Amino acid sequence: MEFSGRLAAFPPAELLQWASHERRTGALVFRRSRRQKRVFFEKGEVVACLSDDPADYYGQHLQLYGFLTESKLVDALSFCTRSGKRLGLALTELNLLTREEVKKTLARQISDSVCGLFLWNHGVFFFEEDSPPQEEILPEPIQTMGLVLEGTRWIDDFARFRRVFPHDNIVLRKGPAWPGTDLTPVERRISEVVDGERSLAKIHWRIKGSYFRVLEGAYQMCIREVLDISTVGEPLETTSLEINVYDLLLEQAVEEQVMVSSRSPSLSMGVVGTLRPVWVEPLSATDLASLTDPLRHTAGKFDGRTQLNDLIPKQEGNHASWDFFVEHLRKGHLALVPGGELAQRFSQL
Repeated sequence: MEFSGRLAAFPPAELLQWASHERRTGALVFRRSRRQKRVFFEKGEVVACLSDDPADYYGQHLQLYGFLTESKLVDALSFCTRSGKRLGLALTELNLLTREEVKKTLARQISDSVCGLFLWNHGVFFFEEDSPPQEEILPEPIQTMGLVLEGTRWIDDFARFRRVFPHDNIVLRKGPAWPGTDLTPVERRISEVVDGERSLAKIHWRIKGSYFRVLEGAYQMCIREVLDISTVGEPLETTSLEINVYDLLLEQAVEEQVMVSSRSPSLSMGVVGTLRPVWVEPLSATDLASLTDPLRHTAGKFDGRTQLNDLIPKQEGNHASWDFFVEHLRKGHLALVPGGELAQRFSQL
């Protein structure tokens, strides 16, 4: 079963509960502001989560929680590049983490990434029959309903944080109780970068990792007076406006898709991926010259000879290619044809 919609109408909590109650196997894909997360389920339980947001990366998670220093992470990633091995396996071979530590930290990193979706007020989603790469699957699944409860707590806590930090353009400084005692690993990371000049946004940019966890740490340190608010700047309206406009465009596209689907038969993404895109109305030389090199290369492959799955694989980092394809398909510049003689006839037009 494949369907799509807006997060304003179907919040992540409801979608995760649906997947759990229906014991679904597949992927819920969430997209907002040029970011995408794919939450994979096996009989209703979460087994993996892939995100193209650097803040969700496993290495950043390990740094945030104090398991690795930046230099050790760089060493481990270099080892991954040379050996072709996954980061978790590399960490055990380099004796930086035990297998049990890798197992626990991976589960927590996925939990944080999924719970971060509960803070998305806008965006779109769709469900598809899809499986993650075998190496991304957790040894033991995470109970979906437990994530729903934790994500709901994040929503409540986030609202409380915002009563102290109404936005992220707030500068923090050392407070009366500095340097504090019994700091958590996240709080220690925050204390390393607070200088009385950096805003919350810049602190998170320096630390990276889960945005919620950084905000939570800063909030707790202010409550204990380890930190204090120095200045409150103007909200970053430009960035917020750009994000909201992009979200609205995404939501509009999904609504149009739902309306079209209600009037006509639909094809699964699996079937569509086997079709071959071909130009009905080729781009002009001027239009081609305005494209980036990767998009120009992709456009040149729309000749009816190659399947869509091979042209634009389902992996992170292909949003621009998908957007380009969908835009020209909707405008009628592209057609999708099966293989064989029909595709050859189109390519010769």
